[in-house]
Amino acid sequence: MKDLYEIDFNDAIILLYRNKFFLIRSSLFNIIICILFYFTTSNIYTSSFTLLPSEPQKVELNSSLALLGLDPRNMKSEETFTSPDLVNELFKSRSYAYKLLSKEVQIDNLGNTETIYNFLNRDYSIQDNFEKNYQSLIENLIFIEKDIETGIYYIKVSSKNPYASYHICNAVLKTLTDFRTEILLSQTFEEKEFLTMQINKLNIEMNISENNLLDFVNSNNTYLSSPALKLKYDRIKNNLDLISSLYWAYKQDLEILKLKEVSVASGLVVVDNPVIDKVKKYPTNNTFLSLFILTFIFLNIPYTIFINSRNII
Repeated sequence: MKDLYEIDFNDAIILLYRNKFFLIRSSLFNIIICILFYFTTSNIYTSSFTLLPSEPQKVELNSSLALLGLDPRNMKSEETFTSPDLVNELFKSRSYAYKLLSKEVQIDNLGNTETIYNFLNRDYSIQDNFEKNYQSLIENLIFIEKDIETGIYYIKVSSKNPYASYHICNAVLKTLTDFRTEILLSQTFEEKEFLTMQINKLNIEMNISENNLLDFVNSNNTYLSSPALKLKYDRIKNNLDLISSLYWAYKQDLEILKLKEVSVASGLVVVDNPVIDKVKKYPTNNTFLSLFILTFIFLNIPYTIFINSRNII
């Protein structure tokens, strides 16, 4: 009689063939285990969107300013602006995580709402435990895949509810685009605020100066024949010209800045928007089949060989 450890491959094949009905009967228990696993495991539903970062955008400021009625000759030497790809960096950001996880979204088909953080972690509030687990929550919630050749991002969100996955996925997309725009435009905010304030101030002064000039001309029809009145007219006119030139210079700078913002803030194209997918992604029929095959190979076959090994002579 051979010891179990002395059984070779041919002996194992013969043993399994002779005891095929025993192997089938033992597999019934295995099937029951797989079915229980299939129906007791939490269902996972996925919603996704696809982002296509566009090529670095070039803004032709000469033609754009001409369309706006501004003089392109006073433009700075910088003629193009580019929009960097910040997608991966933003998903790693603590600020992005807080903005996303603190958003309130619909979590079921009944219209119930909850913050994303509480939906994922009901034991703690975002104020108490955010620093400790925000990275793991984001990593488990969002799956990011980037095609190296095309630069396309495939971003998926998974949860136990298809409606929650859909609404969280929309929140991920909106928070990403809003936060990206906020970061890219933060560098121009103070300059834009200053230019806007100066333009408004100069506009008021220009209106006042124009009214002063009109009042002077209406009150002094013969100012051209009087050197004193002519001097006063020139002073009012020069003041108006100075204010007007400053006004249009600031106006041109503001339009250039707006063109820069348009160029920088753009750059992400949403190819596929999130949808409600009621087909569960896990566990699937393939999951059940894979589990059955693995347990059959590594449990049922060794068990059959072990139990019936004494019959090998």
